[in-house]
Amino acid sequence: MNEDLNLVTKALEFAKIAHAGQKRLNGEDFINHPIRVKNLLEEIGINDEKTLASAILHATMKVAGISKEEISKEFGEEIAFLLETLDNASDIILEKNETQSHSLHKLIIQMSKDIRVLLIRLADRVDNINTAHVLPTPDQKWIAQKAFEVYAPIAKAVGVYTFTRQLENQALKILEPQRYKRINDFLNNKFKNAEKHLNKASSEIEAFLKKEKLKYEISYRKKSIYSVHKKSAYGFDKGDFSSSENFDELKDLLGIMIKVENSKTCYEILAYIQQKWPIIQDEFDDYIAKPKQNGYKSLQVAIEIEPKLYCEIQMKTFEMHTYNEFGPASHLGYKYGGNKSGFTSAEWIKELIDQKDEINTTTGKGTRIKLFENEIFVFTPKGKLITLPAKSTPVDFAYSIHTNIGNWCCGTKVNGKLVPLDTILKSGDTVEILTKRSHKPSPNWLDFVVTHEAKRNIRKNLA
Repeated sequence: MNEDLNLVTKALEFAKIAHAGQKRLNGEDFINHPIRVKNLLEEIGINDEKTLASAILHATMKVAGISKEEISKEFGEEIAFLLETLDNASDIILEKNETQSHSLHKLIIQMSKDIRVLLIRLADRVDNINTAHVLPTPDQKWIAQKAFEVYAPIAKAVGVYTFTRQLENQALKILEPQRYKRINDFLNNKFKNAEKHLNKASSEIEAFLKKEKLKYEISYRKKSIYSVHKKSAYGFDKGDFSSSENFDELKDLLGIMIKVENSKTCYEILAYIQQKWPIIQDEFDDYIAKPKQNGYKSLQVAIEIEPKLYCEIQMKTFEMHTYNEFGPASHLGYKYGGNKSGFTSAEWIKELIDQKDEINTTTGKGTRIKLFENEIFVFTPKGKLITLPAKSTPVDFAYSIHTNIGNWCCGTKVNGKLVPLDTILKSGDTVEILTKRSHKPSPNWLDFVVTHEAKRNIRKNLA
């Protein structure tokens, strides 16, 4: 190999030779897959050469049969370690009769040995599901189910939301194609009819920004298909994907995003918007003053840009947008050869599972990994992972599933036992919500709920 090449280019030349003649099931050259995995990492802000080189080389040992010793000789022990850890993670068999929590625990334990391993694995899963359409239907569904149950929750937990959206949308497209098509057609039609109004509103906001001589970026968009599916389907967690078609009830189907240099400007734009359009009072959120538990920051308000045509406007700084999209992963370069004044710790991925939870690995040894201090992982009866703030209760859980689940909540079971609604949940709990459509939120719920979503919806129903 040419030693004068930079590490990423050297890895690409090596991988091309290693995968020469190898094809994927869709007939394309295998090398295209690791290149796309590398590109996905670059899209979330990863520029560390060892991480990108490892992404390109990630299948050379398992698929191309290259030995760890040869990788170590050509690229060093660190990259050899990353590839070996990736292979060990891929060797973990996610059994079809295994609970989702156990699958998650096994994978996280293996992949959290190095944050770079986890990110490469997630990018690999994103590319796999994006290209799964060429596979037989049973294989597509298996990939989609694991993307939905395992990898999307992990991506969400570590804050790489662009990966989360891709995994969720593609999984829904495979598992519920008719539902996916209905929502997609609805959004396209909605966007087509509203585009001129969105463009007009954007232009008016842009004129204000230009007048104030502010640096900005402005764009408009449709809500993601999976987000619409989740918010509109009362029974989505029970497999009842066709239970609701009331998509128009959502006030944030269409959106305008404004990125500026500082928080002060966000509030100045909000003041302008309040003077210009009718505001939907129940759809205002100040996540700048009070960020979400995961660090998400944005100023959000819904307006009526035309009679019965609603639009959510998000105002954030450029820095907030980067963090909101890519999470702490966007700062990974600081730890590995980048600016030392920036983010310098990968400990956040080491804290995915509560310290008191002892999980058996495939070798049967007890392993403990500390969970995020301010977050817990709990599960629905069907094994869907829900991330909540610490000290959350079943009522917080209910509202995180769906607004109606929260409004109709009349009781709860935690790990199969009836418990009070103000019970503090802990990581690993399985929570079942009992509902009655005639039931309404109680004022005393406000004394113990902790999530903004729960508080807002309870107050809305008590008004």
